[in-house]
Amino acid sequence: MGKDTAQLEWTFVADDQTWPVTPSMMEQSPSMPNAVQTRTMHKTERQMAALIVMLALLLAGGWRWHRRAALASSLAQLQTTVAAEAVASPGVDIGMRPGAHLDDQQFIRGDLVMAQVSVRGLAAGDASTYRATHFYQRTDNGWQRSVPQPDWLGPAQTLTTAHFTIHYRAVDAAAVTAVAPRLDRLYEKLRRDFGLPPVDPSPDITLRITLEEQRNGIRDAERVISVRSPTLLTVPDEITPATVILQVAIYPLAALVRDEVVDQYPIEWKRGATTHWKPLLNALPLWSVWNQDDGPLASWQVDVVRWLYQNAQTEPRGARQAVPAGYAQLCRAYRVWDLSPTEMSIPLTCSEWDDQRSERDYPALPLQLVGLGQNWPDLAHDALVPSPTEPAAAIATIIDFIVTTYGRERLAACLAAVGHYEDWKSLTPSVFGVSASEFEADWLAYLEATYGAR
Repeated sequence: MGKDTAQLEWTFVADDQTWPVTPSMMEQSPSMPNAVQTRTMHKTERQMAALIVMLALLLAGGWRWHRRAALASSLAQLQTTVAAEAVASPGVDIGMRPGAHLDDQQFIRGDLVMAQVSVRGLAAGDASTYRATHFYQRTDNGWQRSVPQPDWLGPAQTLTTAHFTIHYRAVDAAAVTAVAPRLDRLYEKLRRDFGLPPVDPSPDITLRITLEEQRNGIRDAERVISVRSPTLLTVPDEITPATVILQVAIYPLAALVRDEVVDQYPIEWKRGATTHWKPLLNALPLWSVWNQDDGPLASWQVDVVRWLYQNAQTEPRGARQAVPAGYAQLCRAYRVWDLSPTEMSIPLTCSEWDDQRSERDYPALPLQLVGLGQNWPDLAHDALVPSPTEPAAAIATIIDFIVTTYGRERLAACLAAVGHYEDWKSLTPSVFGVSASEFEADWLAYLEATYGAR
């Protein structure tokens, strides 16, 4: 035997005259008086039901009002947390000050909030407003930053282009659609620059727009490039999400194309290139980043190279500059992508280490071809700590000099030749038609004209 279950059936009518009279009611109430009595009884039930509904609505309204008031108080606490977070974050030295606010686009589920956060940069020379999407969880100690919730950012999607298969969440769909053709053009341009022939459309490069905190642009043997979602990065409003993706993809994509150059040759060529010219090959991705005319990261080339070049001309070493002009702004630019400049072969960490290193370790640009490109010694220090004589920036200026002086096609010829020669002395007459000493003198004159004292 099951338990009896009470059920309520609601029928809304305009007035008493339209109240339905069922056959069962007529059978139980054959006479008019009884029918009227029965009708009156149902009217009373309707009045009681209406009262119940009214009380329920009042209670619900009160509950909603209470919940709204509690939510407003809770969000006010979250507002305070975000503002304090802006002050306490590493960005404080680059202009992120109190002034953070939560906009109206908030998503709340229980004790979790997804909020679009804006932070106004109030440091001198920083008029930008930074945007990001943050996740917070309410705890006994107040609101705390939480990991992104993938399902809140929309379903997983895939876009296939001529050369890429892009995996992303729906929240980044507009950015991916905008950047996809730019990625194809960039890949084709890099192939031309490095001397590779055009290829038929074949989406064999995977680009993953990830939600996890990790090093951006890490590449593996499966031709996979990872870029953190621009939705989750703290980005100036003037930089579009598509540009955010493109900028961090350049370096690993250039490394991938460089490997394609090496892989096309026989084993003897590869042995010669990787034995004698590994630093030159490793500098190609940095040059590719700096070669993007409209890229935010490319805009710091002049400041970095001028700093290294002028340090090389300054004696004693104690008179050199520890960091370049505009250092704080440069670091702010790299923090947009959660990058350290060292990840692009620039001898800066954007950490306290830059100020704490000794004067003898202040970086400088090597100003001789000897050793540049050949057998650069392994350095006995952490890979994240740059060498004071890091050659990548110097070699990137050599690549610039080659393209500017001899034409872009000479870069491709140089790369094709490095597997056959051991040093600049034997390579430059064959590829550029000048001796190594002439080539070096012309390169130094180019450095002075481009990066000399201003």
